[in-house]
Amino acid sequence: MEGIGNNMKKQLGNIKRSILTYIDKKKNQHILQQEIQWDNKDNINTMILLLAHSLEKGMGLPNPRPGFGLQKAKRLLDLLQEYHANSTTTDTYVFTEGVSILGKYLASTENDISALIPRYQQLSKSIKQLPAGFENITDMNMIYKNLDTQQISYFISSRHSIRHYLQQPVPKETLQRVVALAEHAPSACNRQPVYVHYTTTPKIVHKINQLIPGNKGFENEVPNWALITADRDAFGHIEQLQWFVNGGIFLSYFVEALHAYHIASCIFQIPVAHPNVPKLRQLANIPDNEVIIAAVGFGIPAKHNKVLATARKPVNEVLIEIPTNYIHDSGHVE
Repeated sequence: MEGIGNNMKKQLGNIKRSILTYIDKKKNQHILQQEIQWDNKDNINTMILLLAHSLEKGMGLPNPRPGFGLQKAKRLLDLLQEYHANSTTTDTYVFTEGVSILGKYLASTENDISALIPRYQQLSKSIKQLPAGFENITDMNMIYKNLDTQQISYFISSRHSIRHYLQQPVPKETLQRVVALAEHAPSACNRQPVYVHYTTTPKIVHKINQLIPGNKGFENEVPNWALITADRDAFGHIEQLQWFVNGGIFLSYFVEALHAYHIASCIFQIPVAHPNVPKLRQLANIPDNEVIIAAVGFGIPAKHNKVLATARKPVNEVLIEIPTNYIHDSGHVE
């Protein structure tokens, strides 16, 4: 009888685990579906940046089409005026960038823009112009000649995930320089959709330490945290999940920029369906339109440290040439 009872308990335990697994799977599917179906509702900030970048990209082409972009310029001007009328401040990157690029376009186009100039002047008088348009580079070798490939190779290969830090905050001024460097990361249409939510406050650091998945064994070692997020409203309805791509690119630049300023770091995945995500969002006051890309623990490294001696894949397993055997002489692909 005792054997039968134990067997029944085991079967009931298996059934319970199966039910919980099914519930978790359905919950994760629901969260992922919400992620994919995010709708930015024609965000005006996104539309301004897309139109501005389209004009700027056209100006930067080797041989721009004569008189291109008039309709885009008119639409951009309409949006900038709408933004100006409905915003409490125009001292923002979106507005200033849009006006600056529009100004460069109006100064270089061959189109008849006489009707646009007065409207543009009304907008531009209240801002400090940003660098915009394009810059002529007469010889690319002038850029490459100052690059020290050996030093750059050492810099990239010397960065490791570090898990032993001094228990002290990183100064805000240093973080500002780090982010300024990391902002050189490329992004789709220069939308720069990424934010860095950080803390060096011990009480908040302690709370985040308890919520980060994957830090078992050194929950109290990290002295500073950054949550890298990306703005989903910066992307259109056919660009679903591209915020992860853009955020991931910035993430790489961010940890390399930390390394450049002698700040050690370790990246932690934050799966979208992890049960601690809502708690992290609430703790960091992250708005619904931003998705958490990853968490970065960082700090001044302890003098004596350990780094994992993990080998990298051989290049020939990563570098794969696209086959050409399906292309006919006509250039068509079968």
